[in-house]
Amino acid sequence: MPASKKPSKPQLETLEHIRQYIAKHGYSPTLADLAELANVRQNCIAERLGALVKLKLISKTPGIARSIRPMVQTAAIQSTDTSNGPETI
Repeated sequence: MPASKKPSKPQLETLEHIRQYIAKHGYSPTLADLAELANVRQNCIAERLGALVKLKLISKTPGIARSIRPMVQTAAIQSTDTSNGPETI
C-alpha cells in the first residue's frame, strides 16, 4: 500500500474489533457495539469506518443494519507496514 493509503492504528484496531465481534457472535457489530469495545464515542467509530471503506478494507451498506464486513485479513495489512522496522542502507 502507498504511504497515504495505510490505515491508522485506531482504524486497524477497529477492523480487528469487527473481526472478533463477527467471530464471536456470527453477525456484524453496530456502531454502538464498536464504540463500547474501543471506549470511544459513536461518531469517532463512524469516522473510522468511513476511512476503512475508502481504503477498501471493509464494506458496509448504507441503511442496512449490521452490514459491516471486512474485505481483507488484518494480519496481511499489518505485515505490509514496515515503517517501524529497522532501516537498511
